Amino acid sequence: MWWERAGPWAGAAVLSLATGVWISTMPGRSLDLMEVLNWLAVWDLGAMNPYGVSGLRVDYPPHAFLMLGPLHLVPAAAAPVVFAFLNLIACVLAARTTVQVVLEGAGARALPRQHHVLILMVLTF
Repeated sequence: MWWERAGPWAGAAVLSLATGVWISTMPGRSLDLMEVLNWLAVWDLGAMNPYGVSGLRVDYPPHAFLMLGPLHLVPAAAAPVVFAFLNLIACVLAARTTVQVVLEGAGARALPRQHHVLILMVLTF
C-alpha cells in the first residue's frame, strides 16, 4: 500500500521541516524579518512611504508590505515563530501544488492518494 512507502519519506520530511523551523527561530537568524518589521512600522505609522525614508534599505516590492503587513501586529518576540509557522504552511502548499501541476501535465485529472508520497519527497528538500 502507498502508506507503507510513505513512512521513511514522512520521517525525512518532518526532519527537514523541523530543522528549517529550528534554524530560523535561532537568535540572530531573523535579522531580515526584523528589518521588514521596521519597514512595516514606518509604513504603518503615519502611512509614510518606506521607499522615501533615508536610512532604510527597502528592497522588497510594494505588494510585500500588504502580504507581510499583519506581522506588524504580532509581538516582536513571537514574530520569528509566527513567520516560521507561516513559511511551514507555505512549504506544504507549494509541495502539493508542484506535484499537482506535474501530474496534471502528465495527464492526471486529480491528486490520487498514493501521490502523497511524492509530496513528502518534495518536502524533504
